[in-house]
Amino acid sequence: MPAIKTLLTTALAAGAALAQERITFTSGGTEIVGYHWAPSDVSTLAPVVIIAHGLGGLQTSRLQPYAERFSAIGYHAITFDYRYWGQSQGYPRNIIDVKSQQEDYSAAADYVGNLTGADPSRVVLWGTSLSGGHVLELGARLPKLAAVIAQVPHVNGLATVGQLPPASLPGLIAAGLSDSGRALTNSTPLYVPTANRTGEFGALTQAGAYEGYQFIQANPPAPGNVFPARFVLQLPTFSPDTTAYKSTHPTFIGIGLTDNVVSPNATLALSRRFKTATVRNYTLAGHFDIYPTKPYYEQNVADQIAFLQANVPV
Repeated sequence: MPAIKTLLTTALAAGAALAQERITFTSGGTEIVGYHWAPSDVSTLAPVVIIAHGLGGLQTSRLQPYAERFSAIGYHAITFDYRYWGQSQGYPRNIIDVKSQQEDYSAAADYVGNLTGADPSRVVLWGTSLSGGHVLELGARLPKLAAVIAQVPHVNGLATVGQLPPASLPGLIAAGLSDSGRALTNSTPLYVPTANRTGEFGALTQAGAYEGYQFIQANPPAPGNVFPARFVLQLPTFSPDTTAYKSTHPTFIGIGLTDNVVSPNATLALSRRFKTATVRNYTLAGHFDIYPTKPYYEQNVADQIAFLQANVPV
């Protein structure tokens, strides 16, 4: 009897555990690697939350806790690395390109039907920072989504550029022009640091940005904390706020009111134009304060869960 009881207890624990499964799918002819967190009960169809990171982030950069929280309450959750990044394929490494990253989100949504118990008609796109901009823009473009969640999102190119230290702009522009020339000839990219200390050269050099980036991603794989500088020239023209407000999908927007990486004022302005938005303002939250273990994470994720349960219930 003790042995039977032990086996039963083990089986029940396994059934209740969150099942993490490595998955692969193709986007733009490139293999994308992701992970699937399934709810404990897959006997009935449940919604799916698709999660990817922002500028220079990987799925291992503190995104798993969100997936775990969503799957614990009955949702499927998928994290993935964009092509050129992390565990996914593609070369040159660490390219940031708006079009291809949005295509990767769409490919992930198309893959959902392959997951046992996942409902392809109830897909939620989740993004943060730069990818918050991706999902807001996709929300206005893709009619079959169930909802969108965007935390501390990039919403306007010029507004985000305006958050950068002015002294860093000439060097970043020069690097962007040089690397764009290299791209035309398929030469080795000119890489720039994704984050660096204030006063040093890099894309994110605002006060606290280097420490925040190190917090979410302390040891990035080769080539490291860098990306090809050509994206610097793409950033000013990437403005999801020009179309995002047209979305008819329920949309969660979480805003850190002391954010110095993306513009909270631009996000507030967009939220006022949204007819389907649920907006949560975190008064003293900076850009990185909404991630796991940080001061506003628990409130942020609780607000996201409440939004899901109200708009895309299991």
